[in-house]
Amino acid sequence: MEKNFHEIDGYVVTFKMKDGTTTTVYDAHNHIEAAGLADIGRNTIHQLVEDDEFVSKE
Repeated sequence: MEKNFHEIDGYVVTFKMKDGTTTTVYDAHNHIEAAGLADIGRNTIHQLVEDDEFVSKE
């Protein structure tokens, strides 16, 4: 990712904090793009699980 950092045009990431809250960080042109990026992430996770490629930390 660091090698291609200059190619990133937008992102959405949600972190689960140790206190149980969440925080979302984003760089998107508008809320529609941000929602679309979040959907892509969700769909990617489901596809990884379906393909038995998702590796959980526990």
